[in-house]
Formats: sequence, structure tokens, C-alpha cells
Amino acid sequence: HGSSLLALGTDTGGSLRLPAAWCGVVGFKPSYGLISRFGVVSYASSLDTVGLIVGSSRCAALAFNALANRKGGDSETMDSTATYLEQELAIPPINDNDDDSSPLNGVKIGIPASFSVNECPPCVTRAWTQTAQRLQDAGAQISIVPDDILTPATVKRALAAYYVLA
Repeated sequence: HGSSLLALGTDTGGSLRLPAAWCGVVGFKPSYGLISRFGVVSYASSLDTVGLIVGSSRCAALAFNALANRKGGDSETMDSTATYLEQELAIPPINDNDDDSSPLNGVKIGIPASFSVNECPPCVTRAWTQTAQRLQDAGAQISIVPDDILTPATVKRALAAYYVLA
């Protein structure tokens, strides 16, 4: 497991998820208000979310269930007794028969064509393609969002807009 089973941090625009991806662990950013931000010094108060870096999606589910909805002096944390992530987070093995029991049956996923940029390394392009195929094999409907709906110029301005908002 390395030196820690669980690390807490804040994620505004990827501060947990990106380093986790680079290190081969799981970065989990729950929806705003599900884990208390009490004691957090905010970068962007309306965007900061307390999240987790853990070794596996199973560890993320266990830790999240333990931490979610615990008020802890934070007025913005939702007050609920709901249990989250009761199912495994990983996509189960693909069912080879043609019935409607595929785990992602009815889910629609859009992949913007403008995300396919020349600067993208081939290994990343392969990973996107393989992931899209795996999602489709699991029952999801994959659609390419054309450039006239989400233009490359809009994508390039998105990071600047994020910095203005944050």
C-alpha cells in the first residue's frame, strides 16, 4: 500500500485526481457538500471539494461512506443519513449474451471531437479509444460531439475561464 492507506485533500480543478492518475492510485472528488470542508483554507470556496487519494476504488468507497455527510461544524455539508457507493465502483466483467443486463445499458457518453488534438501523445489517444470501447462493450452509447457544438476555440478558452472563476 505504500506509506498511507488514505490521504485527504482538496480538489478544485484536479488537485487530487491528476496526481493520483500520475501515480497509479485513485483520486476521488465527491460532489460539493458531501464531505465537510471544516478547517479547509479555500482556493475557490464555491469549487473546493474535500476528496481522497487511496489505493483502490474499493478503498475510496469505504472511506467515502465513512466521511460523507458528517457535519463536523461545516454549515455547507449536506445533512443526510444516506449511504453512498454501495456497489463496487469498477465496471463488472462484460456479459457476452445479448440481453439488457449490461452494467451501462442506457447510459449515454459524449466525447468531444475537439478533445482530439495533435499535441496528444499516441499512448493517451490509445487509452481514450480503449476506454471508450470498454464503456461501449459494457452497454454505454458513445457519441462523438461535433466541433460545431463544442468548438476547439471554446476548449482552449476553458482553462482561462476556470482561472477567472476560481
